[in-house]
Amino acid sequence: MVSNHISKIISVRPAMFLVAMTIASLSIAETFPEKIPEDIEWVTNDSDPEFSDPNAKKGGTFRTAMGGFPMTFRHVGPESNSGIRGYINGNMMPLVYIHPNTGNPIPGIATHWAYDKDGKTMYFKLNPKAKWSDGKPVTSSDYLFNVKFMRSKAIVAPWYNNHYNEVIAGVKAYDDHTIALGAVHAVPDLVLTLGDFPALPEQFYKDFEKNYIVDFNWKFPVTNGPYVLDRFSKGRFLRFKRNKDWWAKDHRYLRNRYNVDYINLKVIRSTHKSFIYFQKGEIDTFSATWPDYWHSKTEGKNYDLGYIRKLWYYNDKPRSPQGFEINVSVPLLSDLNIRKGIAHALNIDRVSNTLLRGDYERLPQFYAGYGDYQNNSIQARSYDPDLALSYFKKAGFKDRGKDGVLMRGKERLSVKINYSFKSLNPRLAIIKDDAKKSGLELDLNLLDGATSYKTVAQNNFQMYYAGWGRGARPSFWQFFHSDNANKPDKNNHTNLADEKLDSLIIKYKNSTNAVERKKLSKEMQQITHD
Repeated sequence: MVSNHISKIISVRPAMFLVAMTIASLSIAETFPEKIPEDIEWVTNDSDPEFSDPNAKKGGTFRTAMGGFPMTFRHVGPESNSGIRGYINGNMMPLVYIHPNTGNPIPGIATHWAYDKDGKTMYFKLNPKAKWSDGKPVTSSDYLFNVKFMRSKAIVAPWYNNHYNEVIAGVKAYDDHTIALGAVHAVPDLVLTLGDFPALPEQFYKDFEKNYIVDFNWKFPVTNGPYVLDRFSKGRFLRFKRNKDWWAKDHRYLRNRYNVDYINLKVIRSTHKSFIYFQKGEIDTFSATWPDYWHSKTEGKNYDLGYIRKLWYYNDKPRSPQGFEINVSVPLLSDLNIRKGIAHALNIDRVSNTLLRGDYERLPQFYAGYGDYQNNSIQARSYDPDLALSYFKKAGFKDRGKDGVLMRGKERLSVKINYSFKSLNPRLAIIKDDAKKSGLELDLNLLDGATSYKTVAQNNFQMYYAGWGRGARPSFWQFFHSDNANKPDKNNHTNLADEKLDSLIIKYKNSTNAVERKKLSKEMQQITHD
């Protein structure tokens, strides 16, 4: 696994502004108290430092690229996980945000919040100024409706159906601007579970259960965030427009952000073509995380004169786990000796130090950047062809064929790796070449994105080069619990199923003690590493 903790971007103009893209109570709400407890403490946060530039100017158009036009404007349901999903969800404001520097909760749509002593319930006071982009107020009923929506089979979104039944206990409205929101289980970081809960405009999704997938495929919802969809042409572009009457434009932690009047997303289907458009000045920024672009292609007069600016910066957030996933349900790969041998046969460091020019660092394990939740004693297994060979011999692969590949009788030590980015070819070629020194043949299998993902979703692969998103805390159940192993469309792609690990995952999931959760997290990381 490798991770680039360096962020690089090049901009065609000097930076003039910053862009941050950033019902009656449901039946389950009977578990909420009839009245808000008198002994709770309402809190807010108007003392953490602002993190936007007060000199930022409003106006202009930000032009950027997207790799393909989305299959739908729906934010959930089939084919909704597209490249513009961040723009859609970014315009659905949470109850509270998490301050990017202090890590403290700060107001979103909620002005104040309070914790119940049960450890799984929070109370929120909604900002009475909050409005949807159609001018209608955001009220408690919009939060009640969101639960109804997400639990409905009509949206064809099993993950959300599960989450809103097994993680979210429900919502209770006390008045138009006061709600209780509950989690099924008490957790120590409750605000991370409940604070980002969004409202959903019932007036827009009226009659959604009749034919949601078709009726809402190309309808962009009204928002309570800073932008609305202004124009689009299928297959060509999308344009978002800043809502100049946005109710939160003077909000302490939101002012001086979301500054451009328009955001144009142009469909450009390759990185190389995006760079050409950038060089012509037809898009404003280019993400130059590929070393060839950063070191070789971003030089010349326009850079020397400052017409194009190169920016390189660091952050210390949780890393996205990227690397090779091994399917342990495959007979060959069910042998621990084979898996350990593979780990020592992959020369990741050579790729980092040569092709990637030292810009990337190898991840120590699946979870990196998680502070006290991370087991820092775990380090990635180093490239060692002799040690890899010893593990393969333990698994019965003792003789080399004429081409140098180890044999176990008539069985070759050959593993197929699926991947979906042609740009990975040079990296994987190095890894393939060095793996053969230990007698391992890697069969590189380039697939288009949709086909590659389908093979993984259906457990029809041996190894797979993958990249995952990350949360504020390590997540174990979806990736490593046996409930999600050997089943289609689950995130446990390795199909690891271990009784001891299962029991620790459930303890971690249900624990309300931060100290215990950190200990369990480290213990589970050691088990998966071993």
